[in-house]
Amino acid sequence: MFVVWVMTGFWHGASWNFIIWGFYYFVLLAAEKYIFKNKLQKSPKIIGHIYTIFFVLIGWVFFYFEDLSQISSMFKTMFGFGQTAVNTSDYVVLKNNIILFAVCILVSLPIGKFIGKIKNKLLNGVSGTIFVSFASVAYQVAMLAVSISCLVGSTYNPFLYFRF
Repeated sequence: MFVVWVMTGFWHGASWNFIIWGFYYFVLLAAEKYIFKNKLQKSPKIIGHIYTIFFVLIGWVFFYFEDLSQISSMFKTMFGFGQTAVNTSDYVVLKNNIILFAVCILVSLPIGKFIGKIKNKLLNGVSGTIFVSFASVAYQVAMLAVSISCLVGSTYNPFLYFRF
C-alpha cells in the first residue's frame, strides 16, 4: 500500500505536496484497515459520512497547495488558528449560490426511500409504468439542463491537470 500510494502521489506531479498527499492516504487507509476497521463498521452511518468528509477535505488541502507554507496556513485557517476563514468574496459567493447549496444538501440526504414510498402511494392501483418512465427521463433531462447552465454561467476554471 505504501508504494502504491506514494507512487500515486508522484504520478499526480513531481512536487512535495503530491508525495505528502499520497503518503497521507496510505496512512489513512492503513489506519482504517488495521486500527479502526471494527470501530468504523460498528458506528452509525452518519459518523462514517462525517469521518469521510473530514479526512477527504484534509487530503484536498495537500493536493491543491504546492507550497508547504500555504498548506500550513490553510490548516491554521480551517481549524481557527489563522486568519479569519470568511472574507467578503466568500460571503458574496455564498450569498449568490445559497439556493444551489440548499439543493445540494437536500439531494445528498438519504431521501430515496421516502420518495419511493410517496411514489408507491400515488401510483397504487394505477398503471404507472409509462408515467414513471416519463418522470425518470424528465428528471434526468432537468438535471442535465441545470448542470449545463451552471457550467456555462461559471467563470473560467481550467481543468486541474492543465497545470502540469
